[in-house]
Amino acid sequence: MGVLTEAGRNAVLDEIEGLGWYYAPFNGDPSSTGTEVSGTTTEGRQAVNATLGSASSGSVASDAAVTWTATGAITIDYIALYDAASSGTLMGYTALSASKTLANTETLTLAIGEITITASDPA
Repeated sequence: MGVLTEAGRNAVLDEIEGLGWYYAPFNGDPSSTGTEVSGTTTEGRQAVNATLGSASSGSVASDAAVTWTATGAITIDYIALYDAASSGTLMGYTALSASKTLANTETLTLAIGEITITASDPA
């Protein structure tokens, strides 16, 4: 199959919630030399379950906030999507609009709608 219609992309995106995928905070590009940030009270990864709305126009946005609280000084500048709570396969990633450096006990909250997953035709 070469191209999914908008309805096809929406259907695929609506299935992501049930796949057991996880958001992972990163310092640096997850696809190359970036490192997963582990110094948070949430132990790094957070389940995607119950944080995505319904897909529309080939895109789905978070409908719940996602939060990481630092347990030491950390920098988060990417959010990655993995298929497991630890280890697993990198499924996608995005850079934050601005790098976030947190001191001990500071919190990074990505508000409702700030995480968006888009399925697009590469053509």
